[in-house]
Amino acid sequence: MARFDPSPFLPLTPAMFQVLLSLADGEKHGYAILKEVARRTSGKVTLRAATLYTVIRRFVDDGLIAESDERPD
Repeated sequence: MARFDPSPFLPLTPAMFQVLLSLADGEKHGYAILKEVARRTSGKVTLRAATLYTVIRRFVDDGLIAESDERPD
């Protein structure tokens, strides 16, 4: 079994880290990620939509996450 080497993706920016944490427990749409980050950090971290979607696009392009055809609630 091949091991995943995360070193090419490090260091993570705080925004990247927060997005990955938000997705760790399952699929979420953009607004849910924004709300999860704000909730988890007690409002100390707020992501702007442009930042969020830039991070998501990078993760998809890098193969770290996959976009789903199904949309979560």
